[in-house]
Amino acid sequence: MSILIVGGAGFIGLNLCRYLQRKNRFNFTVFDDFSIGDTEILTNLDIRYIKGSILDKDKLAKAMTNVDFVIHLAARPGVIDSIKNPQATFELNVTGAFNVLEQSRISNVSKIVFASTGGAIIGNNSTPPYTEFMPMNPISPYGASKMCSEGLFLTYARAYDMECYSLRFANVYGPYSRHKTGAVTAFMKAILRKKPLNIFGDGSSVRDFIYVEDVCEAIEKVLETNKASNVYNIGSGVSTSIQFLANAISDISDSQLTSNIEHLPMRSGEVDQTWLDISHAKNELGFTARTSLEAGLSKTWDWFQTTNSNGYKK
Repeated sequence: MSILIVGGAGFIGLNLCRYLQRKNRFNFTVFDDFSIGDTEILTNLDIRYIKGSILDKDKLAKAMTNVDFVIHLAARPGVIDSIKNPQATFELNVTGAFNVLEQSRISNVSKIVFASTGGAIIGNNSTPPYTEFMPMNPISPYGASKMCSEGLFLTYARAYDMECYSLRFANVYGPYSRHKTGAVTAFMKAILRKKPLNIFGDGSSVRDFIYVEDVCEAIEKVLETNKASNVYNIGSGVSTSIQFLANAISDISDSQLTSNIEHLPMRSGEVDQTWLDISHAKNELGFTARTSLEAGLSKTWDWFQTTNSNGYKK
């Protein structure tokens, strides 16, 4: 099978490329504008790539020639960034998702998988763990952009009888994540720079952290499924407070950071308590996150220690 990984030079994309290479089951190509990723990493991994934007319909159309599956990972990420620049978030995330869907339809792509979000799309009005069947109530432009995109994917599945799947990821962490702004990346970079750790709020906010290798396995399972469900939560199913995360990273990095934490005000648009119910993905896909938080953080810390700021080995 031939796969086009849209946004394959980003964090999840690079890990997915390495995962699929090890599996040696699929022929795949990366489509990316390289606004974040770097062509040198893909070249070092011996991966074919096409440079282009999801806002460029002509380049997308050419990239989808003779493609069986599309994995759509490209997006303008970040809740806080979307608060600052909602227009850019909607243009890339919503218009981009439409372009990928429409070109997939025109090109007769067999299956398309979309990277959505778990917490940001549900908001604060529901009690976790979040299921796929709770009402969507985003409180940030980022969450709203994913909600709109999910609506497009569901509509195309129904209107054109396409196999469209939206995967609502929890907080993904792991190698190739230096450009990310999440807590795991922020804490590890702060330790390496000998800077204070910033926690927004009192540390009691709860998240669901999933190691990127488990996310790659979930994507593979969706490529193999013939289930009719459109949306799946992909997380660990475990609630972890930000304070607990800081302590865990302190232990793994052998850093005395617990006395070097600065508490800042909570930020607008961020959900306070969120973790995912993954029973639907477990029942239909056979998916369960295999990597414990301790093991995943250890692997991520090892990567941060042995790479430079661009993600290359020192």
